[in-house]
This record gives sequence, structure tokens and C-alpha cells, in this order.
Amino acid sequence: VGPDTGPTHIAAALGVPTVSIHLGFPPEVCRALGDTVALVRQERPFDDPAKTSPAAVLAAAEAIAPGRLRREARAADCR
Repeated sequence: VGPDTGPTHIAAALGVPTVSIHLGFPPEVCRALGDTVALVRQERPFDDPAKTSPAAVLAAAEAIAPGRLRREARAADCR
């Protein structure tokens, strides 16, 4: 999970499940590419980042890795 930056693009290129949060330029212009990329976008480019909800980010993560977040959270609770 990360903003639309170089490391996010590298993760996507390597096939890592990636949530790319676009806070500036529209994803149509500069999105990370790949089958394992989920996008979270703002209503308007360069809008207040606080308007990007955690629920939207979690939904995007769940879309590319169903159940993985819950499994990892349970595993962390067992430690």
C-alpha cells in the first residue's frame, strides 16, 4: 500500500499485490501497471489527502488479496 511513487510502481512491476493511492495526477496519466494493482483515487486531482478514506484503501486491498488482511491480522494476534 503506497502513494503513486517509484516504489509502488516497482512493486507492481514485480507482481506484488499493490494498492496505489493517487493523490495528485489522475491514474490514467501515470498509474502503476499490472494485474495485481488496485487503485484508490481522489474525487479531484490534488484534493485534500484527508478525503481519501481508510475504508477505500482497505476495500482496494481486499479486492486484490481477498482474505489476506484478515489472515495476517489473526496471525499477528497469535504472536
